[in-house]
Amino acid sequence: MCATCPALLLCGLYATEVRPSSGIWAGRTPVQVAQLDRFVDLSQQVA
Repeated sequence: MCATCPALLLCGLYATEVRPSSGIWAGRTPVQVAQLDRFVDLSQQVA
């Protein structure tokens, strides 16, 4: 369902800002959102 949602990108960006504790955000669980957020933070520090 999320793969075809027109708000997928915005939803994912929102989730990385808000860090939800429940639900599905851009096709990811809150744990996966937190892991993605850590990856993005690390890549920005290296670049």
